[in-house]
Amino acid sequence: MQRSMLIAAAAALCPSLVSAQVSSEPGFQATHVLDLAGDRVYGTLPDASYISFDGVLFEHYGPDGSLLATLGALPAFAFPSFLDVHPSGAFAIAGESSNGDLFKIDIVNGGYVTLASLTFNFDLAWDTDANLAYVSAALGGFGAGNDLLRLDLTTGATTALAHLIGPSGPIAVDGAGDLHYVTQFDGPGWPPPLEVQELIRFDAADLDAAGPGNLLDESDATLEVGSLDGGSSLLHDPRSGFLFLAHVNFQGLANEILQIDPAAGVLDTVASSFVWIENLELQNGRGEATLSAYQPLGSRILVQNTDFGSSLRERVMIEPLRALASYSGPASGNSGPATITFTGAEPNGAVSVLLARSSSLLPNELVSHLGWVAPAFTAMKLNRIVRRTLPLQADASGTVMITYQQTAALEGALLFQGIVYDAAGNPLSTTEWVINK
Repeated sequence: MQRSMLIAAAAALCPSLVSAQVSSEPGFQATHVLDLAGDRVYGTLPDASYISFDGVLFEHYGPDGSLLATLGALPAFAFPSFLDVHPSGAFAIAGESSNGDLFKIDIVNGGYVTLASLTFNFDLAWDTDANLAYVSAALGGFGAGNDLLRLDLTTGATTALAHLIGPSGPIAVDGAGDLHYVTQFDGPGWPPPLEVQELIRFDAADLDAAGPGNLLDESDATLEVGSLDGGSSLLHDPRSGFLFLAHVNFQGLANEILQIDPAAGVLDTVASSFVWIENLELQNGRGEATLSAYQPLGSRILVQNTDFGSSLRERVMIEPLRALASYSGPASGNSGPATITFTGAEPNGAVSVLLARSSSLLPNELVSHLGWVAPAFTAMKLNRIVRRTLPLQADASGTVMITYQQTAALEGALLFQGIVYDAAGNPLSTTEWVINK
């Protein structure tokens, strides 16, 4: 199903809404960034400004939504399908599904050229070669399957690599050059059934060997995740190696952003929404923190959600939300009961408490790769940990408290930090740290 049909179908299921409709899951936070006017696609630059295509105008907007420049205009409206900013930041590629044109937009100097034409183009992903990209497009029109093509970003030449069953699905390319694809339901009846779509992978070597006389199909791919409901957007995080999928359905159930390990399957649900979600973008900040639950701030996902009416079209930012640590105790210079409280940990999970001397506090947290889902950030070196408790049960709000008797001599001498576990006992991340004063 192409994007125009997706929109018409989703609009019938989405009520008129006026407030933020993306809800973060535990370990994450969702922030409304700005409202977007009309149906449009966009791609974000490192400075948080973005390029927008509304079907006629190619525009550059500031982070606050103020218009900075009009980069070009089409002579007539065409339905926008995607817009992606090249990693260089110099240009963007936009697609439209009315005529099938792909446009190369000059972000620096303004203007655009028609680069290629691919019927019902749906999604684009950059190749590991900066001069190439992949496009998901249904060249044969409705009911004729979907095609994966390689696009030369300089000449506009395209090479068909695969033909697949069903309407166009989203694509992403990882650091090895492998192409990940979400299949779409191809069958009678409406709405499409749940749990019949798949996330599959085409290896780079197979893609390089493919061509018009040697088209790949589903039998050439590796199954990564089965029993999916559908997908509107897919991206690869080069820092963690994980995929993020806008997991959508037409049954009126919650749409989700899923964190996926290609080798192990779905790891976590990052956010959910009862309106349509699309246009995932990942931005990694400095440092080693990844977009995973309870990590320090640094990486984020931008997502567009809409009810396909006039009342709601938002740009929302999803970031990790780290669990906090706090201290309460006797007045300074006195002895008495003291409490260390961890809040915002995994609901019904657990926290293991690390204890060290406050003199061990590092100027910057130590980053350790311990085989967890995400890196561990500790306020002390691991060999300076004096004691580590067994995991302590968290309540339904993710709170854990420990109480001890503190003497005046201990005031300010202890450094506490927690390890957050999920309900199955898997370590996820660390909390903020606190000193006992």
